[in-house]
Amino acid sequence: MFVSLFIVIFFIWLILTNSFAVSKLIVGFIASLTIVGIFKKYSLIRFDKKILLRIMLFSFIYIPVLTWEIIKANIDVARRILTPYFLYDKVDFEVPTATEGDSSQGFISNSLRYPKA
Repeated sequence: MFVSLFIVIFFIWLILTNSFAVSKLIVGFIASLTIVGIFKKYSLIRFDKKILLRIMLFSFIYIPVLTWEIIKANIDVARRILTPYFLYDKVDFEVPTATEGDSSQGFISNSLRYPKA
């Protein structure tokens, strides 16, 4: 079982790195072994005859909850877009920084906006 897990993780590593350089292969090999070693204690999970029933029960419970959360999120986004007034207070303040570029100052200014409590 650990060999198959190692092969899957190492294959995913190869896909994500998209390189067959020796250094990346060694790092992927070591990382895959480490992950298999960490998750070895979770190997007690067994697939028995009831697994299909459990998956169906989980889906029966999970899909309506997920659908409801998606509907609520879409309603919230639509409400925020269609609201004629701002939900956030605009606050002007000055923060001294050592940045010189326009993009870095833009990143800092966008990260300093806090929503109304």
